[in-house]
Amino acid sequence: MGALQDLAYKNASVAKTFTDILTEEVGPLRTDLQEVKSKMSGEVTQIVERLEQEIRAQEAELKALKTIMNRPGSIGGFDDPQEKKKASRTAFIKACMLGWGSLSAEEKKYVPQDHSVAQGEKIGHLQNTEHKTMFGSDATTGGFLTTPEIADELIKLVVQISDFHSLVNVRMTANPWVMIRKRTQTGSASRTPEQATRVETQTPRFGMVQVTPYAAYGLTKISTQDLDDSELDLPAFIMSEFAEQFAKIEGYEIANGVGAGANQCQGFLTDSDIVNVAYPGSGGSTGYTTSSTTGTFTYPDLVNIQHALKPAYRKGAVWAFTTEVLGDMRKLTDTQNRPLWGPMGGDLPGQLMGYPYQEMVDMPALASGNFPIAFANWQKWYTLVIRKQVSVRVLQERYADEDAFGYMGYYRFGGNVTLSEAGHVMKIA
Repeated sequence: MGALQDLAYKNASVAKTFTDILTEEVGPLRTDLQEVKSKMSGEVTQIVERLEQEIRAQEAELKALKTIMNRPGSIGGFDDPQEKKKASRTAFIKACMLGWGSLSAEEKKYVPQDHSVAQGEKIGHLQNTEHKTMFGSDATTGGFLTTPEIADELIKLVVQISDFHSLVNVRMTANPWVMIRKRTQTGSASRTPEQATRVETQTPRFGMVQVTPYAAYGLTKISTQDLDDSELDLPAFIMSEFAEQFAKIEGYEIANGVGAGANQCQGFLTDSDIVNVAYPGSGGSTGYTTSSTTGTFTYPDLVNIQHALKPAYRKGAVWAFTTEVLGDMRKLTDTQNRPLWGPMGGDLPGQLMGYPYQEMVDMPALASGNFPIAFANWQKWYTLVIRKQVSVRVLQERYADEDAFGYMGYYRFGGNVTLSEAGHVMKIA
């Protein structure tokens, strides 16, 4: 044990001696190194601060310079036309060579995103860079992957129709024409004394009114491929088109048809008992009334035509005129510029002087010599005869060599004034 203790003591002495020598030799070097590091840190900090001050000063000078250059009218400023032209030309050349996507935000202001540039097409003789983006607006880069929604409704313009059909007397027939009996002269009665001889009083007389239905048609052709491929029900669509156009013809002819000579209805505006005879002013007889003012009408004129109709016919009478004439009626005012036609309640149908009205596009315009206003008991005034309702026939053989089908619509109808005293029209002076 004594030998081990001596060995441990000698080792400890050697370690202490080595530490003392190392401290004596290395200590000054460590102190010098710390002094060098401290000096270098201070100098670097001073250099960085000096550089930052110089940068801030340069930024301030640059900002002031830009402010001066951007003043309106400064030559060489950013709003200088020459500078803008040069920048635009430079940006365009860059877009041609590298593509629109390579431009900076400022350069893109001078070059619009033209579709051909954005999609990677050639500009002049140059080809821009390859695009990795998928565009929905270009079919080959993604457009084929986008599917639009096709709405199932069809947008159609409004076809204006004079709906006289809802006013007049409508008869169906299975015969070539209709004969309607008409009393042309009434009987009479008289007073007589008790034993006086009775003499013959006025005897009733009769006549016939003939209404002949004439054919109207529409013909259209549809290819077989259209019928096969169309998502729209074309036969049903053609049927509705025919019905609409037949209704338009019907409304026009009830007012303006010229009769048998043209295979048309006899319109009330071409009936000689209505437009060729002036109303005498009393008795409720046939004939037109005349406005008191040239080129227009007044409120008393409306009163005159209304009371030219016998009271029995006024029950169920309806006015008819165009929407423009309706607007002229609403503009009528008294001497104090107050409207003569006051507004009705929101839930009440439109009425004029206590009677309903219909806006008919086929009534004449307001002008001298025209008959723009009608007031009548239409059920008694006019009769419409329908021989055949609207139907459609498919013509399979007619267009077979064209690989198409023909669709022919058919409507057979006619009309005539049956009781002329049940309605009146106003003639504009």
